[in-house]
Amino acid sequence: MALSLRNSRITDEIYIAEINGSILRSGMLGSAIGSMCGCVFLVLSMMDIIQIRLGYFTCGSSTAVWTFMLMVVFILTSLGFYMWTVVCTVLQPLPVYDGNNDAGIDAAPPRDIRIQV
Repeated sequence: MALSLRNSRITDEIYIAEINGSILRSGMLGSAIGSMCGCVFLVLSMMDIIQIRLGYFTCGSSTAVWTFMLMVVFILTSLGFYMWTVVCTVLQPLPVYDGNNDAGIDAAPPRDIRIQV
């Protein structure tokens, strides 16, 4: 934050920094994809723990299969909700601070966005 405030081209406001909206959205989307990949690997490791504790799937352990299926349903539902939230957040226009306190925040952002920090 100190670098973005220091490199700001706006001289009259010290708490304003210019932020590139496309880079911000790309970073948010990349973070969400990385988080989802981490969840998938966590499910795979939990699958191994379930097989160790309750029996292997190939041996016909119905308890292990039902436990794994229930876990997959809950996790896929939560990941779907998470991804829907991320997509809605990424597609929403970013607020723009134009320096005028009476005007409020504009709805349509320009190419390079200024956000109050």
